[in-house]
Amino acid sequence: RAIGQAGTVLAYATDEHLRLPPCPCSMNPIEPGARWGNEYGNIWLHTEIPVPDCADGKILCAIPDAEAVEILCYRDGKPAGIINSKNNFLGAMHSAMFISGCAKAGEKFTLDFECYAGHDCLGCSPYSSYGQERAQNNFTKGYHGIHLCVLDETFRDFCFDLSTVLQIARLPDNNFTAIKAHECLMDAFPYLIQDVAYATEDELRACAEKILPILAPAL
Repeated sequence: RAIGQAGTVLAYATDEHLRLPPCPCSMNPIEPGARWGNEYGNIWLHTEIPVPDCADGKILCAIPDAEAVEILCYRDGKPAGIINSKNNFLGAMHSAMFISGCAKAGEKFTLDFECYAGHDCLGCSPYSSYGQERAQNNFTKGYHGIHLCVLDETFRDFCFDLSTVLQIARLPDNNFTAIKAHECLMDAFPYLIQDVAYATEDELRACAEKILPILAPAL
């Protein structure tokens, strides 16, 4: 769940692959909407975030939205993960950096991100590159901010519980746990929103909260 954006963000563009984040004194402020990148190019992002009150006790993450192919993440000067954004940026693939498993209000973290613009990667056919035509490859990217978010327990529980019950339902028909899973799924179906694209976040949350106890007996 989004809770805001990082405040001041500094940036440093380079074609070198640095092993450590550059000194903030060599960086300049960057604002959402800025363009960056070239083939084999990188932009480093630097920010310091205080944990807001609304994230106290929560799992805190950051999403660097820079349209990068890959992003190397640093927390307090140490490597803390990598984001492979060749995949759908906010789809089912990993797209967030873990900051803290139990954030404390007022606690501060220093975050750095090495954002890579990419390069041509030829496949088995002429001009093939990650499924796109080479001539259409564009290494100029857009920076849209560093978003802060916390884990939404309701949606997490809904996704895991529903996935688990669906798997249980695939057991042999004479398995009593499969029978119970089918019963729970049938009871939950009338409340399930079929097309999330046309639902608001509040409607989706109400749907999840309604269905969770219905699925519970099958778990």
